[in-house]
Amino acid sequence: MSNSRMPDGIIPPVLTPLTPEQKVDIPALKALIHKLIDGGVSALFMGGTAGLGSILTAADYEQVIATTLAEVPEGYPVLCGVLEPSTARAVERIGLLDSLGAKFFVTVTPYYVRATESDALLRHFDAQRQATDMEMVLYNMPGCTGVSIPAELVLDMVKRGWTSSCKDSSGDKDYIQSLCQDHQETGLKVYQGMCPDFAWLNEIGASGAVPVPSNAYPELFTSGWNHRADATAIPAIQTEVNSRWNELVIGTDYTSGSIKNLANQGIGTGTLAAPFS
Repeated sequence: MSNSRMPDGIIPPVLTPLTPEQKVDIPALKALIHKLIDGGVSALFMGGTAGLGSILTAADYEQVIATTLAEVPEGYPVLCGVLEPSTARAVERIGLLDSLGAKFFVTVTPYYVRATESDALLRHFDAQRQATDMEMVLYNMPGCTGVSIPAELVLDMVKRGWTSSCKDSSGDKDYIQSLCQDHQETGLKVYQGMCPDFAWLNEIGASGAVPVPSNAYPELFTSGWNHRADATAIPAIQTEVNSRWNELVIGTDYTSGSIKNLANQGIGTGTLAAPFS
């Protein structure tokens, strides 16, 4: 396993701007990368759910990752989504990331034809672990994959030395809290993928958050994380965070609100991936 360690803090699931012709909007992508880094975020998560990691063509995905790795400062953490429906395709994508010099990959359970048994999931993640020295980050996203990674299986993989980080987007507070309790024993770093409740994340010992609206408002979400233990400051910040989440996420497909917001800020065209509109 890589010696790289996931940083604490806000890690935006970076949106992939598209041109009206459905190609990656490279100038907009570069502008967004700099906006986020200047906004104080701790790392970038490219090619995730919000970044169209399961939708982009292989060539467009490679362009997104290569552009990002070339654009960020040396050593800046870039997480790369491996959102593939099978072990073979995940390992293939990991090979591409290795060839590009990536240090972190973020992986999900198989979907479409779902693996639900723990033994099958272990084989899936083991093959990926054996394929690379990159840091493997688990991504629990049952809303998209249809399968939740059992908390005890996450702990098992941490103890085996396969991973030390997990992003949870299940919305199940009991699940993420149980993972954070495991942190005391194993050092597992846990990141909330839904609307961050900063005081609560501080209370349970989470390592950070991965919220889609941080694409549009990186300073706000970074401030929430930085003030999570400040009982005086955090209520007002949390109220604004909740407002932005409700504005950009609730009642939408999670990404289109932020894409349109960025277009209004002068980044990108607001184009969604086909067939969405």
